[in-house]
Amino acid sequence: MSGPPAACAACGLELATLAHHEIVGRLRVLPRRYRESFGRFEPDEDREALLRRRPEPDVWSALEYAAHAGDMLDLLSPAIQLMEVEDDPTVYFFDPEEQAEEMEYNTWSTIEVLGRMETACADLSSVIEFVGRDRWGRRGRFPWGEQDIRASALQAVHEGHHHLHDVDRVLATVRAAEQ
Repeated sequence: MSGPPAACAACGLELATLAHHEIVGRLRVLPRRYRESFGRFEPDEDREALLRRRPEPDVWSALEYAAHAGDMLDLLSPAIQLMEVEDDPTVYFFDPEEQAEEMEYNTWSTIEVLGRMETACADLSSVIEFVGRDRWGRRGRFPWGEQDIRASALQAVHEGHHHLHDVDRVLATVRAAEQ
């Protein structure tokens, strides 16, 4: 993996042409979009149960996808800061499956998940906003290979958008299974 795709067939996001200010803007609206998705329930629906229900044993719940996205965004902020100040640093990253199991995402409260998303997006968008355009090509070594700051910023936008798509898809699936 060398960064996000130019366009994602699964979530429909076009990344190749995003400008610096668009990256920052998309990160800043992600928490609101997740809150909206988490707030679209009928009065007779059990929101907490639906958010925590896995459609299949090996597919994350909507809450787990959102918690994972928040953790990914939270980790990209210090990674980008490190890449900006150090030459060719090795960047720590976690295995998503191990992290989800260890952190027990499905036990987190909705408020905790959305709060972490809010903080991660605020921090990351501020970091990206103040990286000079002349520094976008600075690289870091990730477990999947080298990646520059611009690719990391695009990866952040893609992670947030793609997993919001996962949240909506999982909620639709678990709702359909109840009918």
